[in-house]
Amino acid sequence: MTTRPGWDHLCEQTGKSRRTIARALATLRTWGLIGIVASGRTAAYASLNEDGQRTNEAAVYVLCTPSPLALVDTRATSGVDENGTPPAPGGSHLKNLKETHTRAHEKTLVGAAPPPEPFSGGFTASTPPTPYRPELLWPAHKTTASKKQRLAAASELRRRVFLLRPMSTKDIRATVRDFLLSGWTVADLHHALDYQPNGDPWPHAGVPADANAPRLRGWLRYRLGAWRITTGEPLRSRDQQQTNQATERRAAASKAAQDARRAFERRAIRSGQESPAKRQALSVIRALFKTRPE
Repeated sequence: MTTRPGWDHLCEQTGKSRRTIARALATLRTWGLIGIVASGRTAAYASLNEDGQRTNEAAVYVLCTPSPLALVDTRATSGVDENGTPPAPGGSHLKNLKETHTRAHEKTLVGAAPPPEPFSGGFTASTPPTPYRPELLWPAHKTTASKKQRLAAASELRRRVFLLRPMSTKDIRATVRDFLLSGWTVADLHHALDYQPNGDPWPHAGVPADANAPRLRGWLRYRLGAWRITTGEPLRSRDQQQTNQATERRAAASKAAQDARRAFERRAIRSGQESPAKRQALSVIRALFKTRPE
């Protein structure tokens, strides 16, 4: 879970400046997604290697998993049991669509860690980065039935399609609203952004080069516009088409079984044999006579 990419490698892979890389690393550290195992050093301060030379040493980072737990002020007279963890106020993400982590009081907390120090590379943000907040979760193949559920579906689509990160969740919800109202799912929207209605993949040349929210909104509307009819209503999604095809196959199989049974009964009647329905009816009548009191 550790990595030491080096600043030159990060700048080369992302195409961003060192100031942007410093801002991103400081934000990830504040969110608790990465930590520094060993800071980098220039050759003047590095130790001698096996060849007796001093070389630059890249910083070593560790990837972290943020915990959903939060500190609770045990000094507050709110009736909180100091030996137990209070329950989450919102319940499940999928049930009530509320945040489930316990919020800490704004006052000083017992045992709270000190605020992170400014980034040692010389960059100091004018405003602190946005605290880490977990995304609203929503099943990829489940339809929505309310405004909050559509917001959760938009958040899930934003999480799956990294290109949409510059757009807000509400902006994505407003753009795909009529598709969600028509029974589309997150998986359907994701598929429509990658493939055309005829099954051909979208060319990558149509992706905006800059991370600009208005341009991304226009790109999103353009690709989803191919999945509309001439009057503007959304087409049947991939999940809806597969569901209809499965229903038609089951109906065809049931009809074929009924036709085969009727054909067998007709052949039995023509050959002078009793049909299965007649034999079953006669067995029921004989059973009734046997159980009838004398």
